[in-house]
Amino acid sequence: MSKIWSKDETLWSFALYGTAVGAGTLFLPIQLGSAGAIVLFITALVAWP
Repeated sequence: MSKIWSKDETLWSFALYGTAVGAGTLFLPIQLGSAGAIVLFITALVAWP
């Protein structure tokens, strides 16, 4: 097992990040429609750093 960060690991990391962002972009509007805008607003306030 190599200790050096390789190109394949970088590509894998970008793919996982893209999957997470894509899923959030796809499912957020669906959840907003079913739960309502007030739930999204409250969640955003709670999650704010």
